[in-house]
Amino acid sequence: MAHTPKVVVAGAGPAGLLLALLLAREGVQVTVLEANHSIDTRPRALLYGPAAAQVIRRAGIVNKVLERGFFIRSMAWRKLGGEKITEITGMDTLDIPDRMMAYPLNLLAELILEALVPLPNATVLWNHRVTAVSQDEGQAWVEAETHGGTVKLGGDFVVGCDGARSGVRKALFGRNFRGYTWDKLIVTTNVYYDLDKYDWSDLQWTLHPDNWFVSMRITKDGLWRVAYGEDASLTPEQLRERLPQRFRSILPGSPTPDQYRLANFAWFRMHQRCVDRMRVGRIMLAGDAAHLCNPMGGLGLTGGIADVGSLTDCLLGIFSGKAGLDILDKYDRVRREIYNGIIDPLSTVNMNRMSTDGETALETDHFLQMAQQAGKDCESAAEFMMQDLALGADMTRFYNQPETRL
Repeated sequence: MAHTPKVVVAGAGPAGLLLALLLAREGVQVTVLEANHSIDTRPRALLYGPAAAQVIRRAGIVNKVLERGFFIRSMAWRKLGGEKITEITGMDTLDIPDRMMAYPLNLLAELILEALVPLPNATVLWNHRVTAVSQDEGQAWVEAETHGGTVKLGGDFVVGCDGARSGVRKALFGRNFRGYTWDKLIVTTNVYYDLDKYDWSDLQWTLHPDNWFVSMRITKDGLWRVAYGEDASLTPEQLRERLPQRFRSILPGSPTPDQYRLANFAWFRMHQRCVDRMRVGRIMLAGDAAHLCNPMGGLGLTGGIADVGSLTDCLLGIFSGKAGLDILDKYDRVRREIYNGIIDPLSTVNMNRMSTDGETALETDHFLQMAQQAGKDCESAAEFMMQDLALGADMTRFYNQPETRL
C-alpha cells in the first residue's frame, strides 16, 4: 500500500460497524460517524440468513453472537390459532456452511462496537449527523453537524450506511429514492409470553387476511418478538391502545395484559425502494441507505450485511492493488441486480402471502409447497436454506482485472 488507506463510514448500525471492523482489521484507517448519541435500541430486525451469517463469521464474531443468540432450529407457517400449515425442523444441524441465526440488531451492533473500539486505527464519533458530501479525483469528504458546530472529514472513500433516512444518500440524490411505501405499518414488540407451551417454533409466520403476524424467539429465557400489521393512519397513541386487543386476537391462548410482560414496543413504515446508483465516484451506499424492503423473511437485513461483505472485497482489492476503481461499478451493478431480482420481488411476495387465507394457502402457493418438501428430509431442507446465499456476492472474482488504480 502506497499510503495508509482511509475510509469514512456514516452510520453506526450493524452494517456500518461491520464494514468498519472488517476494514480496520486489514489495516485500513476507519472513522465512523453516527447521528445519534448511542446505538438504536428499538426492537427491529433480528433474523440473519446464511448470506449474512457468512459475513458475520468472516468478521470473527460469530461465536460471541451465539453465546447470547442461537441458530434457528425450526420455522413454520401457521393458520390463525396456531395450527401448522407446514414446518421445517432440525435447521441447526443442517450440513451447510452458514446457518440462519437469531440475535437482536442492537445487540449485534454493540458486540461489533466492542470489537472495533480497541483497534488503534478505528474511531467512532457519536452525535455527528452527515449533511453534505464532496469529492475530487483522489478523495471524498463528509460534512457533519455536531454539538461543536460543523466538521469536515475525508478519506479515500466515503460509505453511507446511515439507514433509511441516510444523510449521504440525500446529499447525493436529494429526495429521489425510487419505489413506494406500503399502506400499512409494522408494529414490533418484544414480549415475555410462554409460547413454548403451544408448541411454537423458533420462528413462524401466521397467515390471515386481517390478523397476520410474525413471532420469533429472541432469547433463551422466554422473550419473543411479535410483529403485526396496522393501519398507517393510526396515531402512536391509538397503536398502543390497540395492542392488548391485538394480542388477544392473534396470540394463542388469547392472553390478557396480566398474562404477558411487554418489554419493547415500536412501529415502522415499510418501504420497497432502491437507489439508481450505489456508487457515485468515491462515495458508496450500502444497506438501508441504498435499498429498503418490508421485513418479511429478513431479506433487508441479510441483504444489507451481504452488501458489506461485497463492498469489503472491493475496497480491500483496491487498497492491495488487486483491483481498480472500476470494481466499484461492479459492486453497484451486482448489488442492485440482487435487490431488483431477488430481494424486492421475494419480500413483496412474502408480504402479500401474510394476508392470504391460511386455510387454503398451501394449495396454491409454490413457495409453501417447497417449504413443505423441505420439511420432509435434511437434503431438501439444506437446499431450501442454501438459496439464501444468492443474496451474497464474492467480489474477489473481479480481482486482477484493474483498469483504474487508486
